Amino acid sequence: MWTKWLRVIAFFLAGELGFFVLVKLIFHATWSALVGPYLAFAVTFMSAMVFFGSFNAWCDRGNLSPRSVALICSFGAAIWVSLIDCAWAYLALNIGLLSGSFLNDWSNWGIPVGLTALCFPFLMYRAVYRNALARRTLKDSASHA
Repeated sequence: MWTKWLRVIAFFLAGELGFFVLVKLIFHATWSALVGPYLAFAVTFMSAMVFFGSFNAWCDRGNLSPRSVALICSFGAAIWVSLIDCAWAYLALNIGLLSGSFLNDWSNWGIPVGLTALCFPFLMYRAVYRNALARRTLKDSASHA
């Protein structure tokens, strides 16, 4: 089980390193400017992996309603999307695509990030709710058969 997760982590970090090598070559950024964004993307991935992996194991053990599953997943998705947005902003600041003065006004960055973090969970809720309802129906029909 752990070897599978370690392989997933290793492939992700290697792919991320390849992406940052391309960023370095295209934007002529220094490695010291890319360390922070690399870690921000790594923490984003790790937090999502831990949250959704733990939640999936918890759902398999427990008997949660489809609505509870969808609400928790959409809350986790909102946090994950916000972390991704922050990691991209940090990368853009470090390689010079965004200036610090752009982020001083909250309406420049806060409104798009806020809208993304609010809209994505609603879409996620519908998809997860349908999936959880179908799983619940299959589980109930299998236990009654």
